[in-house]
Amino acid sequence: MTTVVAVTAAVQRWLLGLMLACYVLAGVLPGPGETLRGLALRMPVGASALSLPMLLLAMMLFNAGLGVRITDLRGVVCRPARLVLGIAVNALLPLLVLPAVARSARSGSTGLCPRPRP
Repeated sequence: MTTVVAVTAAVQRWLLGLMLACYVLAGVLPGPGETLRGLALRMPVGASALSLPMLLLAMMLFNAGLGVRITDLRGVVCRPARLVLGIAVNALLPLLVLPAVARSARSGSTGLCPRPRP
């Protein structure tokens, strides 16, 4: 087993624990994460820059794309209704949920944001 395969297997086995540890570490010591968030790669053409979060998101989506099976893509092309429904739900659900959460937070009914006493 090569080193890359061994590291990949270890990360996949311990992914949840590693993610939780990263969140705890970021909560206790936020300085390095804030520094990384500010890093940007200047593009030679134009005035735009690629931030580190953008690059990480691009790498994650590229990696997810590599894991897609061709037979699954054929199913999406043959029956696009599920794809359209999934996109619609992902677009519309926040529009329905966020106003309800904002209204309940404003009214103080959840107990999370108690109203100040007069």
